[in-house]
Amino acid sequence: MSPGFWDQAEQYRHQVRQDLERLDLPDGDLPDMHAVLEQLGWTGAAIPTRWGGRGLGTVAKIAAIEEATRYRPALGASLSAASLGTGLLLDFGSDKQRARWLPSLARGQDVMTICMTEPESGSHLLGMSTSARRVDGGWLLNGRKCFIGNSHIADLHGVIARTSEENSASALSAFVVESSTPGCRTGEEHDLAGLRGFSLGEVIFQDCWVPDSHLVGRVGEGLGIAHAVVTRHGKPNIGAVALGLAQSSLDLACSHVRSRHLYGRPLHHLEAVHRRLSDMFTNLYTARLALYHAGDRVDVGEQHDVGFLVGKLLASDGAVQGAIATTELMGARGCHALTGAVQLLNDALMTQAPSGTADVNRKRLAEMVLGTYIPARERTLTL
Repeated sequence: MSPGFWDQAEQYRHQVRQDLERLDLPDGDLPDMHAVLEQLGWTGAAIPTRWGGRGLGTVAKIAAIEEATRYRPALGASLSAASLGTGLLLDFGSDKQRARWLPSLARGQDVMTICMTEPESGSHLLGMSTSARRVDGGWLLNGRKCFIGNSHIADLHGVIARTSEENSASALSAFVVESSTPGCRTGEEHDLAGLRGFSLGEVIFQDCWVPDSHLVGRVGEGLGIAHAVVTRHGKPNIGAVALGLAQSSLDLACSHVRSRHLYGRPLHHLEAVHRRLSDMFTNLYTARLALYHAGDRVDVGEQHDVGFLVGKLLASDGAVQGAIATTELMGARGCHALTGAVQLLNDALMTQAPSGTADVNRKRLAEMVLGTYIPARERTLTL
Protein backbone atom coordinates (compact mmCIF):
# COMPACT_ATOMS: atom_id res chain seq x y z
CA MET A 1 0.00 0.00 0.00
CA SER A 2 1.35 3.42 -0.90
CA PRO A 3 1.93 5.56 2.21
CA GLY A 4 -0.69 8.04 3.28
CA PHE A 5 -3.41 7.49 0.66
CA TRP A 6 -6.02 8.47 3.29
CA ASP A 7 -4.20 11.71 4.03
CA GLN A 8 -3.72 12.34 0.32
CA ALA A 9 -7.46 12.01 -0.23
CA GLU A 10 -8.14 14.60 2.47
CA GLN A 11 -5.58 16.94 0.94
CA TYR A 12 -7.21 16.61 -2.47
CA ARG A 13 -10.66 17.24 -1.00
CA HIS A 14 -9.33 20.35 0.74
CA GLN A 15 -7.79 21.59 -2.50
CA VAL A 16 -11.02 21.04 -4.45
CA ARG A 17 -12.94 22.83 -1.69
CA GLN A 18 -10.67 25.86 -2.04
CA ASP A 19 -11.05 25.82 -5.83
CA LEU A 20 -14.84 25.71 -5.50
CA GLU A 21 -14.87 28.59 -3.05
CA ARG A 22 -12.67 30.57 -5.41
CA LEU A 23 -15.26 30.15 -8.18
CA ASP A 24 -17.93 31.78 -6.00
CA LEU A 25 -20.76 29.98 -7.79
CA PRO A 26 -24.30 31.37 -7.62
CA ASP A 27 -27.00 29.72 -5.53
CA GLY A 28 -29.43 27.40 -7.28
CA ASP A 29 -28.92 25.62 -10.58
CA LEU A 30 -25.71 26.37 -12.44
CA PRO A 31 -26.61 27.99 -15.79
CA ASP A 32 -23.56 26.65 -17.65
CA MET A 33 -22.29 23.37 -16.20
CA HIS A 34 -19.84 22.88 -19.06
CA ALA A 35 -18.13 26.18 -18.23
CA VAL A 36 -18.04 25.37 -14.50
CA LEU A 37 -16.33 22.04 -15.17
CA GLU A 38 -13.71 23.82 -17.24
CA GLN A 39 -13.20 26.56 -14.64
CA LEU A 40 -12.92 24.07 -11.80
CA GLY A 41 -10.09 22.28 -13.60
CA TRP A 42 -10.47 18.78 -12.14
CA THR A 43 -11.77 16.84 -15.16
CA GLY A 44 -8.20 15.80 -15.91
CA ALA A 45 -7.34 14.64 -12.38
CA ALA A 46 -6.63 11.05 -13.47
CA ILE A 47 -5.41 11.81 -17.00
CA PRO A 48 -1.61 11.46 -17.33
CA THR A 49 0.39 14.64 -17.84
CA ARG A 50 1.57 13.54 -21.29
CA TRP A 51 -2.02 14.01 -22.47
CA GLY A 52 -2.51 17.30 -20.66
CA GLY A 53 -3.97 16.01 -17.38
CA ARG A 54 -2.92 16.49 -13.79
CA GLY A 55 -1.64 12.92 -13.54
CA LEU A 56 -2.84 12.60 -9.94
CA GLY A 57 -4.60 9.26 -10.27
CA THR A 58 -7.79 7.59 -9.11
CA VAL A 59 -7.63 8.68 -5.46
CA ALA A 60 -7.57 12.32 -6.56
CA LYS A 61 -10.45 11.77 -8.97
CA ILE A 62 -12.62 10.17 -6.27
CA ALA A 63 -11.78 13.00 -3.86
CA ALA A 64 -12.65 15.66 -6.45
CA ILE A 65 -16.02 14.09 -7.23
CA GLU A 66 -16.85 13.61 -3.55
CA GLU A 67 -16.05 17.21 -2.60
CA ALA A 68 -17.76 18.68 -5.66
CA THR A 69 -20.90 16.70 -4.77
CA ARG A 70 -20.78 17.93 -1.17
CA TYR A 71 -20.55 21.49 -2.47
CA ARG A 72 -23.19 21.08 -5.19
CA PRO A 73 -24.68 17.62 -5.99
CA ALA A 74 -25.32 18.32 -9.67
CA LEU A 75 -21.72 19.45 -10.15
CA GLY A 76 -20.37 16.29 -8.56
CA ALA A 77 -22.61 14.17 -10.76
CA SER A 78 -21.47 16.05 -13.86
CA LEU A 79 -17.80 15.64 -12.94
CA SER A 80 -18.44 11.95 -12.29
CA ALA A 81 -20.07 11.43 -15.70
CA ALA A 82 -17.32 13.35 -17.48
CA SER A 83 -14.65 11.18 -15.86
CA LEU A 84 -16.56 8.04 -16.84
CA GLY A 85 -16.53 8.93 -20.54
CA THR A 86 -12.85 9.77 -20.37
CA GLY A 87 -12.19 6.34 -18.85
CA LEU A 88 -13.09 4.66 -22.14
CA LEU A 89 -10.23 6.42 -23.92
CA LEU A 90 -7.81 6.12 -21.02
CA ASP A 91 -8.14 2.35 -20.75
CA PHE A 92 -8.89 1.26 -24.31
CA GLY A 93 -8.15 4.10 -26.75
CA SER A 94 -5.22 3.91 -29.13
CA ASP A 95 -2.34 6.35 -28.73
CA LYS A 96 -3.69 8.32 -31.69
CA GLN A 97 -7.15 8.51 -30.15
CA ARG A 98 -5.75 9.56 -26.79
CA ALA A 99 -3.56 12.22 -28.36
CA ARG A 100 -6.51 13.53 -30.34
CA TRP A 101 -9.15 13.78 -27.62
CA LEU A 102 -7.65 13.55 -24.13
CA PRO A 103 -5.94 16.98 -24.00
CA SER A 104 -9.20 18.89 -24.51
CA LEU A 105 -10.99 16.55 -22.09
CA ALA A 106 -8.27 17.09 -19.50
CA ARG A 107 -8.73 20.88 -19.70
CA GLY A 108 -12.49 20.60 -19.45
CA GLN A 109 -12.73 22.25 -22.85
CA ASP A 110 -14.60 19.15 -24.04
CA VAL A 111 -16.89 16.81 -22.10
CA MET A 112 -17.41 13.15 -22.98
CA THR A 113 -20.27 10.81 -22.11
CA ILE A 114 -20.55 7.04 -22.09
CA CYS A 115 -23.68 5.81 -23.91
CA MET A 116 -24.77 2.32 -22.88
CA THR A 117 -28.29 2.40 -21.39
CA GLU A 118 -31.33 2.16 -23.67
CA PRO A 119 -35.09 2.26 -23.06
CA GLU A 120 -35.25 -1.55 -23.07
CA SER A 121 -31.70 -2.38 -22.01
CA GLY A 122 -29.92 -1.44 -18.80
CA SER A 123 -27.63 -3.85 -16.97
CA HIS A 124 -28.24 -6.49 -19.63
CA LEU A 125 -26.05 -4.95 -22.30
CA LEU A 126 -26.65 -7.68 -24.85
CA GLY A 127 -30.29 -6.59 -24.89
CA MET A 128 -29.40 -3.30 -26.59
CA SER A 129 -30.68 -2.54 -30.07
CA THR A 130 -28.47 0.42 -31.10
CA SER A 131 -26.58 -0.83 -34.13
CA ALA A 132 -23.39 0.03 -35.97
CA ARG A 133 -23.40 -1.27 -39.53
CA ARG A 134 -20.16 -1.41 -41.48
CA VAL A 135 -20.16 0.80 -44.59
CA ASP A 136 -17.42 2.05 -46.87
CA GLY A 137 -14.70 3.59 -44.69
CA GLY A 138 -16.58 3.44 -41.44
CA TRP A 139 -19.78 2.65 -39.56
CA LEU A 140 -23.39 3.83 -39.66
CA LEU A 141 -24.97 4.12 -36.19
CA ASN A 142 -28.69 3.97 -35.46
CA GLY A 143 -30.42 3.86 -32.09
CA ARG A 144 -31.50 5.70 -28.97
CA LYS A 145 -29.61 5.89 -25.67
CA CYS A 146 -31.22 7.16 -22.46
CA PHE A 147 -30.24 8.21 -18.93
CA ILE A 148 -26.92 9.45 -20.30
CA GLY A 149 -24.98 11.67 -17.90
CA ASN A 150 -23.99 15.05 -19.41
CA SER A 151 -26.09 14.20 -22.47
CA HIS A 152 -26.95 17.76 -23.44
CA ILE A 153 -23.62 19.45 -22.68
CA ALA A 154 -21.26 16.85 -24.18
CA ASP A 155 -18.88 17.32 -27.08
CA LEU A 156 -18.03 13.62 -27.43
CA HIS A 157 -19.92 10.39 -26.84
CA GLY A 158 -18.45 7.00 -26.06
CA VAL A 159 -20.97 4.62 -27.61
CA ILE A 160 -21.47 0.89 -27.18
CA ALA A 161 -23.39 -0.47 -30.16
CA ARG A 162 -24.34 -3.78 -31.70
CA THR A 163 -22.11 -4.81 -34.63
CA SER A 164 -23.55 -8.32 -34.93
CA GLU A 165 -27.08 -9.73 -34.79
CA GLU A 166 -25.83 -12.73 -32.84
CA ASN A 167 -26.55 -12.85 -29.12
CA SER A 168 -22.93 -13.55 -28.29
CA ALA A 169 -20.11 -12.00 -26.27
CA SER A 170 -18.62 -10.56 -29.46
CA ALA A 171 -21.81 -8.82 -30.62
CA LEU A 172 -20.92 -5.33 -29.39
CA SER A 173 -18.25 -2.76 -30.22
CA ALA A 174 -17.19 0.63 -28.86
CA PHE A 175 -16.99 3.93 -30.75
CA VAL A 176 -16.28 7.62 -30.21
CA VAL A 177 -18.85 9.94 -31.77
CA GLU A 178 -18.41 13.71 -31.83
CA SER A 179 -21.67 15.43 -30.91
CA SER A 180 -21.47 17.66 -33.99
CA THR A 181 -21.53 14.64 -36.31
CA PRO A 182 -24.52 14.67 -38.70
CA GLY A 183 -27.09 12.17 -37.49
CA CYS A 184 -26.15 12.59 -33.82
CA ARG A 185 -28.53 14.63 -31.70
CA THR A 186 -29.95 14.88 -28.22
CA GLY A 187 -33.53 13.95 -27.37
CA GLU A 188 -35.46 14.34 -24.14
CA GLU A 189 -33.66 15.71 -21.10
CA HIS A 190 -35.09 13.66 -18.25
CA ASP A 191 -36.90 15.52 -15.48
CA LEU A 192 -36.00 13.53 -12.37
CA ALA A 193 -36.50 14.27 -8.68
CA GLY A 194 -32.82 13.98 -7.73
CA LEU A 195 -29.61 15.73 -8.77
CA ARG A 196 -31.51 18.70 -10.12
CA GLY A 197 -29.43 20.68 -12.61
CA PHE A 198 -27.49 17.62 -13.81
CA SER A 199 -27.89 17.02 -17.55
CA LEU A 200 -29.27 13.49 -17.90
CA GLY A 201 -31.07 12.55 -21.07
CA GLU A 202 -31.26 10.91 -24.46
CA VAL A 203 -28.67 10.73 -27.22
CA ILE A 204 -30.05 9.65 -30.59
CA PHE A 205 -28.23 8.33 -33.66
CA GLN A 206 -29.90 8.36 -37.06
CA ASP A 207 -27.69 7.17 -39.92
CA CYS A 208 -24.76 8.67 -38.03
CA TRP A 209 -21.55 7.88 -39.90
CA VAL A 210 -18.24 7.59 -38.06
CA PRO A 211 -14.91 6.60 -39.63
CA ASP A 212 -12.99 3.43 -38.78
CA SER A 213 -10.56 5.56 -36.77
CA HIS A 214 -13.34 6.14 -34.19
CA LEU A 215 -13.61 2.44 -33.33
CA VAL A 216 -12.20 1.87 -29.82
CA GLY A 217 -10.44 -1.46 -29.47
CA ARG A 218 -11.33 -4.18 -31.95
CA VAL A 219 -14.67 -5.15 -33.44
CA GLY A 220 -16.51 -7.40 -31.00
CA GLU A 221 -14.73 -6.18 -27.85
CA GLY A 222 -17.47 -3.75 -26.79
CA LEU A 223 -19.02 -5.92 -24.11
CA GLY A 224 -15.79 -6.50 -22.26
CA ILE A 225 -14.83 -2.84 -22.66
CA ALA A 226 -18.19 -1.72 -21.26
CA HIS A 227 -17.92 -3.98 -18.22
CA ALA A 228 -14.38 -2.83 -17.51
CA VAL A 229 -15.20 0.87 -17.83
CA VAL A 230 -18.22 0.50 -15.52
CA THR A 231 -16.16 -1.32 -12.88
CA ARG A 232 -12.95 0.67 -13.16
CA HIS A 233 -14.56 4.11 -13.50
CA GLY A 234 -18.34 3.97 -13.05
CA LYS A 235 -18.46 2.34 -9.62
CA PRO A 236 -15.85 4.58 -7.95
CA ASN A 237 -17.29 7.68 -9.64
CA ILE A 238 -20.88 7.04 -8.57
CA GLY A 239 -19.60 5.86 -5.21
CA ALA A 240 -17.82 9.19 -4.80
CA VAL A 241 -21.05 11.06 -5.55
CA ALA A 242 -22.73 8.98 -2.84
CA LEU A 243 -19.91 9.77 -0.40
CA GLY A 244 -20.43 13.49 -0.92
CA LEU A 245 -24.16 13.14 -0.34
CA ALA A 246 -23.64 11.04 2.79
CA GLN A 247 -21.27 13.66 4.18
CA SER A 248 -23.83 16.38 3.43
CA SER A 249 -26.51 14.44 5.30
CA LEU A 250 -24.18 14.00 8.27
CA ASP A 251 -23.30 17.71 8.21
CA LEU A 252 -26.98 18.68 8.16
CA ALA A 253 -27.85 16.23 10.93
CA CYS A 254 -25.06 17.50 13.18
CA SER A 255 -26.06 21.12 12.60
CA HIS A 256 -29.67 20.36 13.49
CA VAL A 257 -29.02 18.37 16.68
CA ARG A 258 -26.65 21.06 17.94
CA SER A 259 -29.13 23.88 17.40
CA ARG A 260 -32.42 22.13 18.21
CA HIS A 261 -33.34 21.94 21.91
CA LEU A 262 -35.55 19.35 23.53
CA TYR A 263 -36.27 18.89 27.26
CA GLY A 264 -34.18 22.00 27.91
CA ARG A 265 -31.03 20.60 26.29
CA PRO A 266 -29.59 20.38 22.77
CA LEU A 267 -30.88 17.35 20.87
CA HIS A 268 -27.40 15.84 20.57
CA HIS A 269 -27.47 14.86 24.26
CA LEU A 270 -30.02 12.11 23.55
CA GLU A 271 -28.64 8.57 23.29
CA ALA A 272 -30.92 7.77 20.36
CA VAL A 273 -29.34 10.66 18.45
CA HIS A 274 -25.88 9.34 19.25
CA ARG A 275 -26.79 5.98 17.71
CA ARG A 276 -28.05 7.63 14.52
CA LEU A 277 -24.98 9.80 14.12
CA SER A 278 -22.56 6.98 14.86
CA ASP A 279 -24.28 4.70 12.32
CA MET A 280 -24.13 7.42 9.67
CA PHE A 281 -20.45 8.05 10.35
CA THR A 282 -19.60 4.34 10.37
CA ASN A 283 -21.26 3.81 7.01
CA LEU A 284 -19.46 6.82 5.55
CA TYR A 285 -16.08 5.85 6.95
CA THR A 286 -16.19 2.24 5.72
CA ALA A 287 -17.41 3.24 2.26
CA ARG A 288 -14.63 5.83 2.00
CA LEU A 289 -12.05 3.31 3.13
CA ALA A 290 -13.15 0.76 0.52
CA LEU A 291 -13.24 3.22 -2.38
CA TYR A 292 -10.03 5.09 -1.60
CA HIS A 293 -8.10 1.91 -0.85
CA ALA A 294 -9.25 0.41 -4.16
CA GLY A 295 -8.30 3.64 -5.95
CA ASP A 296 -4.87 3.51 -4.33
CA ARG A 297 -4.38 -0.08 -5.50
CA VAL A 298 -5.33 0.87 -9.06
CA ASP A 299 -2.91 3.80 -8.95
CA VAL A 300 -0.01 1.41 -8.30
CA GLY A 301 -1.01 -0.84 -11.18
CA GLU A 302 -3.20 -3.45 -9.51
CA GLN A 303 -6.75 -4.50 -10.31
CA HIS A 304 -9.16 -4.10 -7.40
CA ASP A 305 -12.71 -4.89 -8.52
CA VAL A 306 -13.72 -6.02 -5.03
CA GLY A 307 -12.93 -2.65 -3.46
CA PHE A 308 -14.98 -0.74 -6.03
CA LEU A 309 -17.88 -3.21 -5.72
CA VAL A 310 -17.93 -3.00 -1.92
CA GLY A 311 -17.34 0.75 -1.92
CA LYS A 312 -20.10 1.55 -4.39
CA LEU A 313 -22.56 -0.70 -2.57
CA LEU A 314 -21.77 0.77 0.85
CA ALA A 315 -21.67 4.36 -0.39
CA SER A 316 -24.98 4.28 -2.29
CA ASP A 317 -26.85 2.45 0.46
CA GLY A 318 -25.23 4.62 3.12
CA ALA A 319 -26.20 7.83 1.32
CA VAL A 320 -29.86 6.74 1.21
CA GLN A 321 -29.86 5.56 4.82
CA GLY A 322 -28.09 8.73 5.95
CA ALA A 323 -30.59 10.99 4.21
CA ILE A 324 -33.48 9.08 5.78
CA ALA A 325 -31.86 9.27 9.21
CA THR A 326 -31.34 13.02 8.84
CA THR A 327 -34.93 13.51 7.75
CA GLU A 328 -36.16 11.56 10.79
CA LEU A 329 -33.85 13.43 13.19
CA MET A 330 -35.29 16.71 11.96
CA GLY A 331 -38.89 15.60 12.47
CA ALA A 332 -41.41 17.64 10.49
CA ARG A 333 -38.64 20.02 9.44
CA GLY A 334 -36.98 17.13 7.66
CA CYS A 335 -39.81 17.04 5.14
CA HIS A 336 -39.68 20.77 4.43
CA ALA A 337 -38.43 21.47 0.92
CA LEU A 338 -36.11 24.24 2.10
CA THR A 339 -34.25 22.14 4.71
CA GLY A 340 -32.46 20.08 2.09
CA ALA A 341 -33.01 16.75 3.87
CA VAL A 342 -35.65 15.39 1.48
CA GLN A 343 -33.71 16.67 -1.51
CA LEU A 344 -30.63 14.83 -0.25
CA LEU A 345 -32.71 11.64 -0.18
CA ASN A 346 -33.83 12.21 -3.76
CA ASP A 347 -30.22 12.85 -4.74
CA ALA A 348 -29.01 9.71 -2.94
CA LEU A 349 -31.59 7.52 -4.67
CA MET A 350 -30.06 8.63 -7.98
CA THR A 351 -26.84 6.78 -7.07
CA GLN A 352 -28.53 3.39 -6.66
CA ALA A 353 -28.96 2.23 -10.25
CA PRO A 354 -25.97 3.62 -12.20
CA SER A 355 -22.93 1.34 -12.63
CA GLY A 356 -24.71 -1.60 -11.06
CA THR A 357 -27.67 -1.73 -8.69
CA ALA A 358 -27.24 -3.03 -5.15
CA ASP A 359 -28.56 -6.43 -6.26
CA VAL A 360 -26.10 -6.62 -9.15
CA ASN A 361 -23.18 -5.65 -6.91
CA ARG A 362 -24.22 -8.22 -4.31
CA LYS A 363 -24.36 -10.84 -7.05
CA ARG A 364 -20.78 -10.05 -8.05
CA LEU A 365 -19.59 -10.13 -4.45
CA ALA A 366 -21.28 -13.50 -3.93
CA GLU A 367 -19.44 -14.76 -7.01
CA MET A 368 -16.17 -13.65 -5.42
CA VAL A 369 -17.01 -15.53 -2.24
CA LEU A 370 -17.89 -18.66 -4.23
CA GLY A 371 -14.87 -18.40 -6.50
CA THR A 372 -16.86 -17.96 -9.70
CA TYR A 373 -16.23 -14.24 -10.27
CA ILE A 374 -14.87 -13.20 -13.67
CA PRO A 375 -12.79 -9.98 -13.58
CA ALA A 376 -14.40 -7.03 -15.33
CA ARG A 377 -11.91 -6.92 -18.18
CA GLU A 378 -12.68 -10.57 -19.00
CA ARG A 379 -16.40 -10.58 -18.40
CA THR A 380 -18.66 -11.06 -21.38
CA LEU A 381 -22.29 -11.43 -20.32
CA THR A 382 -24.01 -9.07 -17.86
CA LEU A 383 -23.29 -6.18 -15.57
